[in-house]
Amino acid sequence: MINKEILKDNLLKLYDNRLSSKDRQELANFTPITKYDSNIIVETLKAKLTENLPEIARDAHELILNLVINTDFNSEAYKIYYQRILPIFEKLYSNLSQNGKNKLLQILAMMNVPKSLAMFVEFVTDPSCDDNYDIYRSIKTFIEIDEECVDILFPALNKVFEYKDFRAVGVIELANQLYSDKKLTNHPLENDLSIIKAWLDNTDPSEFSYGVTGCATLSLIKDKESKKLLNLATKHPGLEVRLEAVFSQIILGIDGAKQKLEEFCLDPRISTLAIAYAVELGLYEQIEQEHQDILNNQDFILTSEMSYWLMHEREYGRPPSKTEIWDKRGIIDNSNEYLFKYYYPDSKDFNKLVLQGIGYAYLNKDNEYQVYSNSKIYQTPKEAYIDYVFEFKE
Repeated sequence: MINKEILKDNLLKLYDNRLSSKDRQELANFTPITKYDSNIIVETLKAKLTENLPEIARDAHELILNLVINTDFNSEAYKIYYQRILPIFEKLYSNLSQNGKNKLLQILAMMNVPKSLAMFVEFVTDPSCDDNYDIYRSIKTFIEIDEECVDILFPALNKVFEYKDFRAVGVIELANQLYSDKKLTNHPLENDLSIIKAWLDNTDPSEFSYGVTGCATLSLIKDKESKKLLNLATKHPGLEVRLEAVFSQIILGIDGAKQKLEEFCLDPRISTLAIAYAVELGLYEQIEQEHQDILNNQDFILTSEMSYWLMHEREYGRPPSKTEIWDKRGIIDNSNEYLFKYYYPDSKDFNKLVLQGIGYAYLNKDNEYQVYSNSKIYQTPKEAYIDYVFEFKE
């Protein structure tokens, strides 16, 4: 049990590297509740605002920031942060590790008051700010922002557009949502689409998602240049970019786009996402009626789901160039198991496909399925089944 005296003592030991592993874990799990707790945290941070801190002090800062994140938003403790912690953050930021900076940005977003928002904008738009997913995620938290605070974010956040990086993706996606919700009167890209053009010209597969965001944005900026760029995007090497372009073309009423969406629904590499778009647009019922033999085929469905699984951000983040069934059989009672080979372009030669791993799908008697992937390359299906199922029956 951590009382205020133990909390104060443990925080000081933390900076001196004298805290035991057990006490450190207990501190990491501690939830500040009272104003005494948060005052001790604030005073400790204030006392440790020094330049050229050793690595252990940076780690201590990070743990304390976790305590702030863990604090109940509606508690007495949090009210102290509003009153006292922002001036400390302003000085602390440059002394943090990158992970610590990410946590501080998360806290500023959570506080959601004019001063914290202004500080967030200042840090994120700085050229030295690291470009990473945590910052992107922090930017996206403002989707629920109060309308009166939008002017603090825009146009100030527009500065990140010159970097054309993942921060800019987050800002544009945020702007898209606020603009759609009518919280933002003018879209920040309505008079300059050069960043989207740059993303669509980019052939780096790891950044194809930028082009997807660009295409979604073009559906909101309904001018001739938008339609021109969407036409360019339909020829993009990224399958997911081409699908997003077609989706936006349908929204803008461009001829021929519905037929292209139908073709994507029949492509197992991207079918699951394309079908979701068709449903959203009210077009799927007709497509399904015309292609029941394909869309209701078990092999097609599971191959499509395998490909969709690989699109997850924790997997490859984009659809495979090719997915094929390697083997299928019933190993577990009343079920079917599938193995898939999936391929992505070679990092040095986009036209050359490389086997990246073996996927597995399990389908039970109720037609409920699960899919998994493994970057390990197996020589035989039996080896893969042993890994996936842990029990192989020939």
